[in-house]
Amino acid sequence: MQLFLNKKMGSNIRKAAVLTAAVASLSFASASWAGQVTFDTFNSVGGVNTTIHGAGGNPNTIASEFKFGVSASDYSNWKVGSDFYAFCVDVNHTLVNPSITNNVTYNVSNLTVGSTSFGVNFSALQVAQVNKLLDLFQASSSAQKNAAMQMALWEILNESKSTKSVSSGNFYLTGSGTAFNTAVNTANGFLNGLNGLSNAYRSTSYDIVVLSPFNPVTNQGLIGWCNKGQCDDPGVPPQEVSEPGTLLLLSAGLGMIFFSARRSGAQFASLA
Repeated sequence: MQLFLNKKMGSNIRKAAVLTAAVASLSFASASWAGQVTFDTFNSVGGVNTTIHGAGGNPNTIASEFKFGVSASDYSNWKVGSDFYAFCVDVNHTLVNPSITNNVTYNVSNLTVGSTSFGVNFSALQVAQVNKLLDLFQASSSAQKNAAMQMALWEILNESKSTKSVSSGNFYLTGSGTAFNTAVNTANGFLNGLNGLSNAYRSTSYDIVVLSPFNPVTNQGLIGWCNKGQCDDPGVPPQEVSEPGTLLLLSAGLGMIFFSARRSGAQFASLA
């Protein structure tokens, strides 16, 4: 009898262990990778004063590239103390100065169709356009073109008409002075380079990332980039996030092992 109970107990425990292992595997399979970067400083690079028409938020702003100082990062290619360059995505929020607020943190993800950053939901065409725009900008980058790149990016993300121009349409910019006029002409040149672009276009030189505000959540969304293949290089392993239902099943499997062992132990005691 004792031999039979030993076999039965072993069988029950093995079944429960198999269930627990399967659920645990499911739990780890459903884990998600997450990446964050924190900045402690930022500076405008090649900024031009402009007024935005056709969008909410502050109409008087600066079209510029921004250089951020990295103070913490989940990505080994964005080391602490290094510089991170980015452009603003949305025009409805103000960029928070990390020097005043004691650091700002962003969630980082690769730019894909459906990526979101504070109300901006990237369509297939917009993803292709941003990739092409970055290639055009980087082909002959200079400080005077930084403002033009920002203007063209705003136009892509905010203009509802198929024809893109920062000088006209439902979304457009106004300003004065030689620097502004040069930036506008350069931006419209970038936009003309997007005509006839396929939705499948992707840069072969750069990976583009979307930075969504994490702290503070009211910060401005950003777009950044790195050399091809380096954006998928997190320096810190991700936290594994399990589904609640998966955790419940895992608990059930462990419970089966416990009660199988307890019941068999009680049967041994009654036969002693």
